[in-house]
Amino acid sequence: MKENIGVLNKVESCKNCMWRNYCWKQQVCESFKPIDSDKYCESLYQYIRKNITPSGESKLTRHVYQMSNWGIYTDCTTLDQYYINMINDDLKIIRHKDTAYVFNIDQVIEMYRLEPKLHIKKYEDGVYYISL
Repeated sequence: MKENIGVLNKVESCKNCMWRNYCWKQQVCESFKPIDSDKYCESLYQYIRKNITPSGESKLTRHVYQMSNWGIYTDCTTLDQYYINMINDDLKIIRHKDTAYVFNIDQVIEMYRLEPKLHIKKYEDGVYYISL
C-alpha cells in the first residue's frame, strides 16, 4: 500500500530515513523508514493535529447513491465497505483501551478525524500502532 507522499514530505525528510545512504531518489518516498520512530510519530501527530479538522462523528459512514435506476445491482461487499469496516473496527478497539493498527498515513488521518484523542504509539515495519 502506498503512503501519502504529500503528507510524508511535510512531516519528514530523507536525512531521517534509514535508507538515505542507499537511495538514488534523494526525496522522501514510499520506501521511507524512519531512524527514530518516536520522533516520526510525534511529528506526524503534530502535523495531523494542525491540519486536519475532526468531523465530530463517532464512526465512518459513506452516503450510497441509488443505482437501481441504471440497472446496477450487487450482492457482494465492495472494497470501500471493507475499508469502512476496518476503520470502524479499529475505532472500537481503541475506544476499549486496546491498541489497533493501520497501514498508512491516510488511515491514521481518517482515524484522527473520528477520534481526535488518538495517540500514535509507534511505527514499525510499515504499521502504525494507535491507541487512546
